[in-house]
Amino acid sequence: MLAMDSCQPSTQGQYLVVTTEPLTQAMVDKTILLVVLLLRVTLFITVLVLFALQAYESYKKKDYTQVDYLINGMYAASEM
Repeated sequence: MLAMDSCQPSTQGQYLVVTTEPLTQAMVDKTILLVVLLLRVTLFITVLVLFALQAYESYKKKDYTQVDYLINGMYAASEM
C-alpha cells in the first residue's frame, strides 16, 4: 500500500486527485488568464469574420466604378 502525503498530490499514474480544499491563488489566476484568453480569441475571430464579410461585399460590388459614383453625384446635386 502506498502512503500519500495529503499536502503533496502524486503526479504519477492516471488518477486525478480531488480535494475539498479551497482553490489556491495560483489556480484562480490561471483560471482568470484562461477566461481572458478565450474572450480575446473569440473577439479576434469575430473581427476577422467581420472583415472577411466586408471584403466579400466589396468584392461583389466591384463593378461600381468611380465614374458611376461621379454620375450618381451629379444627379443627386441637380435634385432631379
